[in-house]
Amino acid sequence: MCPFRHINAFLKIRSGRHPYFLIDQLPISAHRGLLNLIIIIILAGKSKLVLKYMKKIILFSVSCLLLFTACSEKRKHTCSDSIVRITPSIGFIGYSQSELATVAITGYRAGSGWGDVRFRDTLHPVNMYQKGDTLSASPTAGFYDIREGTDYKVYIPATGRTYLLTEVKKGAETYTYEINQPCRSGRTKVEPYTGFMIDGLPDFPRNLAVDQGYAYPHAMMAFLRR
Repeated sequence: MCPFRHINAFLKIRSGRHPYFLIDQLPISAHRGLLNLIIIIILAGKSKLVLKYMKKIILFSVSCLLLFTACSEKRKHTCSDSIVRITPSIGFIGYSQSELATVAITGYRAGSGWGDVRFRDTLHPVNMYQKGDTLSASPTAGFYDIREGTDYKVYIPATGRTYLLTEVKKGAETYTYEINQPCRSGRTKVEPYTGFMIDGLPDFPRNLAVDQGYAYPHAMMAFLRR
């Protein structure tokens, strides 16, 4: 059942309130229709019959508008749109740039128990970005994005340390929401991956605030701590 909450305004007018009071009670969606109606009445103003019953015509027309807009105003539309996920790269905490001169990365099919190798690569990062004790590789340094479906071993020869990155979760790629108007596109969200495991402990992508030269989409990091 439609919530005709604007009808009370009409009843108040019948009891003596000024007719323009009703216009303030109209939802915005009805203003254009009411304006068109008034223009038509003005154009027909030479008719004595129209002038005689103008107030009644306006009140009747406005009440009809209220009946229709009261229903449409409250109608809920369930909509959906996409989520663009930012794939994280790798950052390091507690290392010097000289210690990261060589980094070896091996990718495995997720859940294969480190038995199904997808790739091996040895990187020599250059143009490292630094903030405090945190370093991240330049987007041109060859670091792989950390993606769902792959487990990673990251080996740092200078320290003999190996890190295990597993259970990479991208997260949902769509979401739903409710609005009081028809659905339309343009509500795309941009969000990071939801999380991963580093050496068996849950973690999530973090942002490293660096200078403007640091390029998207590598603003989100899986940080490996010394």
